[in-house]
Amino acid sequence: MKHRIRLTLLVVGALITLLIVAGCQFGAPIDPVVAPLVGRLSPSRGHPEFDTTVSIEKTGGTFLYEVTGHDPVPSNSNTFDTTVDAWPWSCKVTWIQGDEVKIVTLTPTLVNSPPVIRKPRINGAFGLWKAWPYDKTTVFLNYQNDHLGHETGISDPDGDEWTLTGLEIKCDLNDEADTLFYPSRYGVEQYHIDNKSGCGARDVYPAAVWFPMYTAAEFSDNGLPKSPAPIPWYELLAMSVRKTVRWQNAELTITAEDCFGESSTERFLLPIAPLLQTTSAMAFMG
Repeated sequence: MKHRIRLTLLVVGALITLLIVAGCQFGAPIDPVVAPLVGRLSPSRGHPEFDTTVSIEKTGGTFLYEVTGHDPVPSNSNTFDTTVDAWPWSCKVTWIQGDEVKIVTLTPTLVNSPPVIRKPRINGAFGLWKAWPYDKTTVFLNYQNDHLGHETGISDPDGDEWTLTGLEIKCDLNDEADTLFYPSRYGVEQYHIDNKSGCGARDVYPAAVWFPMYTAAEFSDNGLPKSPAPIPWYELLAMSVRKTVRWQNAELTITAEDCFGESSTERFLLPIAPLLQTTSAMAFMG
């Protein structure tokens, strides 16, 4: 008898607890499930500039299309033709019907290729792929092709603007990278040089002046390395020493990045001729 009474009390207590919990929830509002605004771009991927159509899976009401870099466009249509002409790019769509407002933002997928890095030109020559220790050598990385279809330098397959972000040249016999020089009409500006002197001079980008095997140990008061041969803007080294060196390679490491942040790096091995004597003299003219 006592067991039945105890069981009954437990059941009654559980029911009361459930009623209390349910009672606390009676006053809480229940949020209705609101379907999101659904839209798509067609095409949804490409390389700027490209045309696309915005389509919204909703009819009736009014639409407001807000495209990156352009004024908002109100419309009664659930489709909208536009152009992806910037990056990053998006189209924000606001749909209004009565008191109901829904918003969706659509973004395309970028299709982009990094810059193509080919062999540079040594001293401006297409067929020359060799350098000599301590001789003044100009490395041209700007794009050019010849009448035979040979291509050199850097270009972007999508026609995008690009910048050189890294250039290092290291000879096998050196423990560190060689010193590079940038004498241009603008002063010393990284990766810029003048291809000639006098009235016919023009700025070339990207390019560098290089003395294979030379790593600067002396610097001017302005922090620039001293040069073993006369070049504009750089102080001339008082004494230059050419050591006997065997055949070796110089590794050129080149990195370029386009305006969308896509980068590429290439490495080339350039043969360096031997030097069979050791000479110490006043700075060489190169």
